[in-house]
Amino acid sequence: MASFLAMEARAHAGNGDDAACSRALREAEKLFETRNIADDPEWISYFDDAELAGEGAHCFRDLRNPRIAQEFIGRCLELTDPVYARTLAFIRMVQAATYVHQGEPCQAAILATQAVELAGSLKSMRYLRYIQDLCADLKAYRGNPEVESFRELVAGKYPSIA
Repeated sequence: MASFLAMEARAHAGNGDDAACSRALREAEKLFETRNIADDPEWISYFDDAELAGEGAHCFRDLRNPRIAQEFIGRCLELTDPVYARTLAFIRMVQAATYVHQGEPCQAAILATQAVELAGSLKSMRYLRYIQDLCADLKAYRGNPEVESFRELVAGKYPSIA
């Protein structure tokens, strides 16, 4: 149920409904804390503390609330096993977006570059959309050396985005 409520929170965030998002996310956290792992079906075993924190990070990125998003990002990064490069690449892209939302394009470009390097050959549609969205957000900062370096990296690795 916590996973389903986290998905509901993401849907509310996508619709810009901060109150409904926060309500669903709080309920997800409450249910998650009271779960009995032994009762969980195998197919949901991936959904752990880090995944729930990642869902919160996505929610508040979408709501353009970088301060709260970064709290969730910090928790996610702390809890995610480094073996999960894909998860870390996604959360780094979310983190980069929060820095753009705070008017810090240099930090955003540095984190996004780390995410692309971490992702290796990952080319999922969702990941490519994250890169595309970040590139769009960074257009206002053309000429910034870190931003230009990131744009060149994207153009070389993902020509269809650039």
